[in-house]
Amino acid sequence: MKRYGVVVIGAGDVGLGVAFKVSSSDLKIALIDKGNVGGTLYGCRRQEV
Repeated sequence: MKRYGVVVIGAGDVGLGVAFKVSSSDLKIALIDKGNVGGTLYGCRRQEV
């Protein structure tokens, strides 16, 4: 059985953000999602800063 320090359920904007933040540590990360990585936003418009 594999062991992970962090398991993130959902690979939308928040899940990817959490996985990215944790990736700078020494913890092993599992990112789980049933759909496409990146999620789907409705009614939102992404803007570059």
